[in-house]
Amino acid sequence: MPAATTTALGGVKKGGAVGTVTTADPAAAAAAPTKAEYDALLNYAKSLKTTLNQLISVLKTAGTIG
Repeated sequence: MPAATTTALGGVKKGGAVGTVTTADPAAAAAAPTKAEYDALLNYAKSLKTTLNQLISVLKTAGTIG
C-alpha cells in the first residue's frame, strides 16, 4: 500500500497510545473568581495542553500528520 500524502489516500502506521486528561473539570466560578478557582482552571488548561502535545507527537511519529 502506498504511503498517504496530503492529496492521495494511502496507508499510515498506527499511532501509539495517548493518555486521557485526568484532571477533574474545575467548578464554575462566581462573578469574581478566587485564586483557588483560577488555579484549578490553570491546572486544567495545562493538563489539556500536555495531552494535546502528546497526541500531536504520536500522530507525527506515525506519519499521520507532518
